[in-house]
Amino acid sequence: MAMGFSTAQTYRYVLLPMALRIVIPPLTSESMNIVKNSSVAFAVSIAELTFFARQSGEETSAPVQMYRRSPSSTPSPRSRSTASCPSSRRRRACPASWWPAASGGTDMLGNLDLSFFSWDLLAPFVIRGLIFSLWLTVVATVGGMVFGTVLALMRLSGKKALDIPAAAYVNTMRSIPLVMVLLWFYLLIPFAIGRPIGAEMSAVITFVAFEAAYFSEIVRAGIQSIPKGQVNAGYALGMSYQQNMKLVILPQAFRNMLPVFLTQTIILFQDTSLVYAIGAYDMLKGFETAGKNLGRPVEAYLLAAVLYFLMCLALSALVRRIQLKVQIIR
Repeated sequence: MAMGFSTAQTYRYVLLPMALRIVIPPLTSESMNIVKNSSVAFAVSIAELTFFARQSGEETSAPVQMYRRSPSSTPSPRSRSTASCPSSRRRRACPASWWPAASGGTDMLGNLDLSFFSWDLLAPFVIRGLIFSLWLTVVATVGGMVFGTVLALMRLSGKKALDIPAAAYVNTMRSIPLVMVLLWFYLLIPFAIGRPIGAEMSAVITFVAFEAAYFSEIVRAGIQSIPKGQVNAGYALGMSYQQNMKLVILPQAFRNMLPVFLTQTIILFQDTSLVYAIGAYDMLKGFETAGKNLGRPVEAYLLAAVLYFLMCLALSALVRRIQLKVQIIR
C-alpha cells in the first residue's frame, strides 16, 4: 500500500506470490490425497487402477497378486476376458460393451420419493451398521492413538534403529489408498494365518494400522510444539527422559493437538464407509440394504449422505468449541 498499489495489485504482486510459496507443500500433499482417493471410483465401476486390479483378480483367480500390483502398475485391458479393445486409451476407440455400463442415474433422479421412508422401516437395517461404524471409529481412534504415540516417540528418539523403521512405516501407510490397505489386509491375513478372520475384524486391524500413521504425525507435531524451556525445566528438576515425557511434555502436547486429533477422528468416521469394499456391514451398507429391500436405492443413499453430514457437522461444531476453550487456556 505504501508503494501506491491498489488492493488488487497488492494481492497480485505481494501477498499471493508469498502465500503460494508457503502453501506449495500442503498443496502437494493434498494432490497426493486426491490421487489416492481416486481409487474409490471403482465402487461406481469407473475404469481406474483399482477397478482393473479387481477385474483382473476376478478373471485370473489371483486377487492377492493383482491388488499387490495395483499401487505401482496397471494390468493391461487386454488381460480381460472380454477384451477386444485396442491399446488406445481413448474411450471412443473401445466398444461400448467393454466399458462399465452407465448407471442410468438421470432417469432415477426424476422419480425420487421419500414420503414412505420412516425410522421404523430403516431401523432394522441401519441400527446394526451405525453401531458398527461408531464402534469401529472408537476402537480405531484409541488403537491408532496408542500405536501412533509409540511411532512418534520412536521418530523423536534420535536413534536411527528406531527412527528409520517408524518413518518407513508412516510414509508407506500415508502413500497408499485406504481402500487398497483394506483389501490387502482382508486378503493377506487369512492367506498368512490359514483361516479367515471376517470382514469386521479385518476392518478393525486395517483402521488401527492405517490411522496410527496419521496420529503419529499429529502427536509428533504436538510434542515439537512444546517450548524448549518446558523440556529443560523438567530436566532441571532431576526428571529422567521418561518422566519428563510422561509428566511435562505429553500432557501439554495432547492439549495442543486436541482439535486436530478430533478433526482426524471425524475423517476416520467418514472413512469407515469404505469397509463396504470388503463386505463389512457398516452404516452405509445398512442404507444400501434398506434401499434394495424397499426398492428405493437412490433415496436410501441420499438419506445416508444426510445422516453422515449431520453427524459430521455436529462433531465439527464440537471441535470448534473445544478449540476455543484450548485457546482460552493458553
